[in-house]
Amino acid sequence: MKLKNGNTRVVLICAVTTVLALGGFGYFTWVDMGHMEELDQASASLDAKIRKADGEIRNIPALEDRVLILREQVKEYVTILPDDAEIHAFVDQLTRFETESGVVVTKLDDAQARQRRSTRRKSPSAFESITYKLALRGTTQQLLAFTDLLENDYDRFVRIPTLKVQAFDDRQTRDLDPEEVDLQHDIDLALETYVYNPKKRGHDHVSIPNEPRKLERLREEGRLEVFAADVALVRYEIEAKPSRRDPFLDPRLLGGRVSEEERRAQQDELDDLKGRLKALNDALVLEGKETNLVKRMQVADKNNEFLATLAVDVKQRAEAEFFTVPELAEDFESAVLGPVRKLQGERGGVGTTAALQARDIENRVAEMEKAIGSREWGQVITLYDEIKQLNARFSVPESVRPVFVRAEEMFHLASAHRAFDALELAFGGCVIYRGDLAKAVIIISGSSLGSNPHSFSPGEVVSDGLTITKITNTEVVFAYKGYEISRRHGADR
Repeated sequence: MKLKNGNTRVVLICAVTTVLALGGFGYFTWVDMGHMEELDQASASLDAKIRKADGEIRNIPALEDRVLILREQVKEYVTILPDDAEIHAFVDQLTRFETESGVVVTKLDDAQARQRRSTRRKSPSAFESITYKLALRGTTQQLLAFTDLLENDYDRFVRIPTLKVQAFDDRQTRDLDPEEVDLQHDIDLALETYVYNPKKRGHDHVSIPNEPRKLERLREEGRLEVFAADVALVRYEIEAKPSRRDPFLDPRLLGGRVSEEERRAQQDELDDLKGRLKALNDALVLEGKETNLVKRMQVADKNNEFLATLAVDVKQRAEAEFFTVPELAEDFESAVLGPVRKLQGERGGVGTTAALQARDIENRVAEMEKAIGSREWGQVITLYDEIKQLNARFSVPESVRPVFVRAEEMFHLASAHRAFDALELAFGGCVIYRGDLAKAVIIISGSSLGSNPHSFSPGEVVSDGLTITKITNTEVVFAYKGYEISRRHGADR
């Protein structure tokens, strides 16, 4: 059937219209689906933000508690800092300390504190440094007394950032009577403290609702008292010893000037050293009479320690030239220093140091046992080398021989483990038969086995000196240099 030209035209128009309508519908549907996907993503992102915000909201009470606790800590810490009134009264404290210690304040620069008081200027920060500069004159004991008062009679934080001592010079007073010379030094020091400005808060300071009630709850729970012990005043009190030589004085400038008090102090020290030396000599006589070897070693050990302590004290007195009175210095040289040095030479022989060397070996063996427990094989070997050196240098008593044998055993064990750890072994698949481990098989490869892996069962030799004794689900046990050593295999089963 043929369509007339007019009908054909109508059909074509309808077809084109239908195609365009369907295309437009498809396009707008595709655009809408894209918008829907974007909305789904935005919705998921918003859900994540909401969950995060919910978590942060749940943490707010704990954060508030932490902030309140930290604020209370700060309040506790700043109690050691002076306030404005105490800063202004600090000069009065220094005047009192000057009188009680005996120093003379020749200059006081408190310009920073006075400027703060006159202008009522406060630092924009919460903590402000205030520095006082002082010039003093006094003896070393007076200076120590002054700093002791700062430490123990003033409960606020003060530090001395700089201290300069111009020592007494004897050259201008050499012709004066020793008792008339006041050995005073010129001292420049700075005292620094800090003022707390409690009203200075950061821009991000947060107000916490119901803060008083929450603080009371934290206090009842004991969470504020936990930090009370963080701030404690630790004091150090100077024990004055006038008999000690002034470290700022050159003894060469003082010549023969020695006060009666210093002479008595030197005599007392010399008598003490002589008494200790006599006690040591008496103990050495008893040591020579002891027939029991073990007890004699113990006595020798004790006497050696006594001698070592005495020798240190004698050496310190000699190096410091403590004895400045000529006759006392000569007595010290002949009656103390010489005999002590002679005893040190005599006690340095093999027989008298045996006890100390035996104890050294025992201590190192104990350290070896600890190293064995922590599998520190290199440390075990190092300690054994030290023991061998001690044994070669000194004659160790037979009573220590079992300890030395134990050290050898641990050395061989450590050497075997260290050599085993150096073996390159890689494990492949593993087959375990339940109830019959003897049939287990594991694949092992390594540089000593060639390029191809090999399968082994218990009893088979992997390489020279290395034999498998057992294969379990987790490890392979080898016999190596007389020891059973295991290694985890992690193989597929």
